[in-house]
Amino acid sequence: MTSGPALDALILDATQRAVLDAGAESHLSVVGAPGSGKTTTLVELLAERVLRDGLATTEVLALTPDRRSAARLREVIGERLAVSTPGAMARTPESVAFEIVRADRARQGMQAPQLFTGADEDTILAELIQSDLEARAVEGPEQLNATPIDWAPPVTLEAIGLRGFRAEIRDLLAAMSEYDVTPERLEELAHLRPVWSGAAALARQFRESVAQAKPNAFDTPGIVLEAVSIVHSATRLDSFSRLKLLLVDDVHEFTESGRRLLVAFALRGVRVVSFGDPDITTGGFRGSRPELAVDWRGETRGALEEPRRLVLGTVHRGGAELRAFVRGVTDGIGVQRELRHRAAESAHAGSPPASAPPAVARFSASSSAAECRGIADYLRELHLLHDVPWDEMAVITRRGGSIESIRRQLAKLEVPTSSSQALPAARDKAVQAVVKLAAIASGAEELTPEAIAELAASPVFAIDPVQLRRVRRALRLDEIAAGGNRAADELLVEAVSRVAGLRLLTDPDAPASATFERLLATGGSASGRSATKTLQQLGSLLRAVAGEIDAAGGQQRSIAADEVLYAVWERLGVAKTWREAALGSGPRAEQMGAHLDALVTLFDVGKRFVERQPDASIHDFLVQWSGSEVTADSLAGRTNGGTVTVTTPAAVLGRQFRVVVVAGLSDGVWPNLRLRDSLLGAGQLAELERGIDTTRDLVDRRLEVLYDERRMFAQAVSRSSEWLLLTAEESEDSAPSPFFLLSSRTWNDSASEVSEAQAALTLRGLVGELRRAGIVRGVDPSDAAGLARLAQEDVPGADPAEWYGLGGPTTGRPLHDPGDPSASIPVSPSNIESFEDCGVNWFVSSHGGGSTSESMNIGNIVHAAAEFDFPDLEARTAFAQARLRSNDFEAPWQETAVRAKVDELVRNLSAYLHRVTLDGGALLGAERAFTVEVRVEGEESAKITLRGKIDRIESTAAGSIDVVDFKTGKSMPSSDSMATNAQLAAYQLALSTGAVSDPVDRPVQAVELPPRSDRGETIPPAQVHEAKLVFLAKPTTKQEWSERTQHPFDETATSEFFERVRNVALGMIGIPEPLDQRSPTDALASAHYQAHLESHCLGSFGGGRACALHAAPEVTE
Repeated sequence: MTSGPALDALILDATQRAVLDAGAESHLSVVGAPGSGKTTTLVELLAERVLRDGLATTEVLALTPDRRSAARLREVIGERLAVSTPGAMARTPESVAFEIVRADRARQGMQAPQLFTGADEDTILAELIQSDLEARAVEGPEQLNATPIDWAPPVTLEAIGLRGFRAEIRDLLAAMSEYDVTPERLEELAHLRPVWSGAAALARQFRESVAQAKPNAFDTPGIVLEAVSIVHSATRLDSFSRLKLLLVDDVHEFTESGRRLLVAFALRGVRVVSFGDPDITTGGFRGSRPELAVDWRGETRGALEEPRRLVLGTVHRGGAELRAFVRGVTDGIGVQRELRHRAAESAHAGSPPASAPPAVARFSASSSAAECRGIADYLRELHLLHDVPWDEMAVITRRGGSIESIRRQLAKLEVPTSSSQALPAARDKAVQAVVKLAAIASGAEELTPEAIAELAASPVFAIDPVQLRRVRRALRLDEIAAGGNRAADELLVEAVSRVAGLRLLTDPDAPASATFERLLATGGSASGRSATKTLQQLGSLLRAVAGEIDAAGGQQRSIAADEVLYAVWERLGVAKTWREAALGSGPRAEQMGAHLDALVTLFDVGKRFVERQPDASIHDFLVQWSGSEVTADSLAGRTNGGTVTVTTPAAVLGRQFRVVVVAGLSDGVWPNLRLRDSLLGAGQLAELERGIDTTRDLVDRRLEVLYDERRMFAQAVSRSSEWLLLTAEESEDSAPSPFFLLSSRTWNDSASEVSEAQAALTLRGLVGELRRAGIVRGVDPSDAAGLARLAQEDVPGADPAEWYGLGGPTTGRPLHDPGDPSASIPVSPSNIESFEDCGVNWFVSSHGGGSTSESMNIGNIVHAAAEFDFPDLEARTAFAQARLRSNDFEAPWQETAVRAKVDELVRNLSAYLHRVTLDGGALLGAERAFTVEVRVEGEESAKITLRGKIDRIESTAAGSIDVVDFKTGKSMPSSDSMATNAQLAAYQLALSTGAVSDPVDRPVQAVELPPRSDRGETIPPAQVHEAKLVFLAKPTTKQEWSERTQHPFDETATSEFFERVRNVALGMIGIPEPLDQRSPTDALASAHYQAHLESHCLGSFGGGRACALHAAPEVTE
């Protein structure tokens, strides 16, 4: 469709002029290739008849098969005529039909017609099929007066409950409506296809249900056929009584009902001029008739004179290369009684600039993500280097389901997009939130951790996962402080339930968890407080809606489903904000518009559900709603200003773009040669009604499907006026399709790896390129100026203040003043060796860079299981498994694996403890703390506190003492290294100096714990007989664990360990050399930590989380 300069300034070519000069007596069929000016000619013909020949605007009407193209055509006609009109000058067949039927019913005193939407149809079908399945499940004579439908093979009981089966039924019902086939007629035809017998029974039930629920309802073909009947028989047609000229655009997209409407007007004496192209139909599988572009009379040829056929001979869209490519596509399509339009030549001989991509090119990538990166590079190059606005670009994909994925990936790559395609309302996140809230408030569903997480992440509450995790952590810490041990999920549900006034799912005698008020009072991060307040509002909303339900009678069935939905929406309080946002522009406006469209659909479906089933519960509605995948129609306009259109071929009917990318040209996807009606035969029924031979073999049927796929592809590629790119995934799992190979030229052969020039076309990429240039070429003033400009615009990474490795030390002072007698340097036995391995890694991990892990959590649980006394293995295992409830698992399989691992470790632990008892050993202490004070004497004095906890102290049958440390990992040190094992050495030192403490009384626990295995006896100073590490995850052939032992320390070993602790302690505060070797001033002014690159940071089996940072050349060099 042309929509540029004023149409009155257009100069038509000779073939276009011939259409305007044709006599007014005969009907016309104007055939033209894509871009040959069919719509322009239609508009000029209408303008000439009104402005020159004096026809009234009520005597001329333009028809187009699609509402979006009709809206655009109305705008162009309005600009061209520049006169006021009593009604729309461009409409769809459905719009005309509705007006005719409405007026006819008004004359007869009948109610106005209602359109029956696809969502309505799918809902009723789902109910009928569910009833059929329930009837099959009931045995005996009391079958609820329902007789199951007898389905012939290949339909099975498993198939009829599937969503895909409903889609096939809907296609068959559409064909029946389109060709006015009654259930009785379909039953008669069942000898040709036995499944039609069952389909006829279901169609009969469907029509009865519709007649009962909505007696004035029509589906789209039905209301058109009703209008056809009125046009044939009525003496007057009200607003269409004066119609003399009917101009039809894109007639090749018309279905049978639309064709019959044209014929009905023609038989009343209205002149019909159609414009079309039999080579670019997009709705072949939905009943479009490409042959109507040549002759729209169809099966009524005898009653009407054949339209005079005119062919447009020049293509005005695109250059010669684009025209040649489109012609190559259409040449592979079977001829529909007209061939001359394919020979049309381009009116433009030019080609894109040498620096620009070729007019037609292809690009393949190793994955769908790489394909989208290539598309983004291509579009950005044309936008930035060749001044093509975003809104003059389109990405066209065959499958509507791919649109959202492409848009998400392009958005990540900083390409703005929009789409006229709406998701099924049931999949909209805002709708899902409203439905979930209604279900919980009404008691149809329980409040669960998963439900809270889903609601929190929805657009209506917008709590991100990090914020929710902070709330859960705060609840968990509050629980621990109160002596409890319940999991964070359980606490979160309880907290929201208390606000909502819901029945608690937990033990009613359990202590109250933290209320939201208490969490807010204790402070915390701003984002955490914000999330807490929002969750509090969630609970309050549930309480308010539940209160309204109770006020209506307290039962689900006492309040209608739509009233519950409206109550939830009203309580959310976002209607005004969302409406204002939707009226704006940009991606957020489009997103808000989509949410509101989906919500309107939800409320509309809910209202109709209540009208059909006034006694049904909200739960009944939810069951039906969850099974619906139909996208209800929306009257809301969708903005695409300043964005790339991502859409399907059908949605760009009558449009053109300077740049078109046809994406997803993978083998089996486009073309898709699957026979669409292979189960129920909707296409076969249409062919029978049109008198087409239905006994054709499979090869011929697939060839027709291929022709339809090529027509759709021709529609997509012909939308381009300057540049066309074909893209596909080429990998082990996917190969490009034959359509992709129609172009011989490639764009960016190495596009799987984004080139430097392309990377610089994004702001982040430009920052990276300028920074890299400074390293490779040296500092360039122009590069520095560019970074400065980008930094002024707050582009991430442009400001040198954000770069790693450039800042100097914040201080040179040690962590502790070694000369302060009141200060003490803390040292943990487990940290001694980690510090000696790499001081930098230890420092970062110990001062905010560390984190807990699954392995650490498992270790804590097993150590707790060793601390207490249990009567048997089952009790010890049950205790450990109960502790796992506080863990967060990302997936069920992960929880299963962790629980199995804990079972194994506890089993091996019990085996070890049992062996000690059999060998005559006894427990002296478990989880005993110790503190050893170490003094450093020199010019400066430093006090060191070696503090730790010993897992287990045992006495042997011979009366000696052993110390044990349990390990739950599988990595074991070598036997040779055990002599210097710092952890066991610290334990020996603690025992030999009498530093082991008596057990500390634990606070009263909310959950009663087993008795401690440690009886609380004081352990005097003693010489250790054996110190050992027990590895519970490393069984041997002889026992369920492995051991590494350290021999008893003598005075020399003890003295050496004291010195080792002194050196490590000083190193931990930033003084790696002994104080007596440095001046006090130097020691206090140049504290630092050393990294052992070769042995640790860069080693094959070394390294830590901090090493990846400081070992990077960009940081340290």
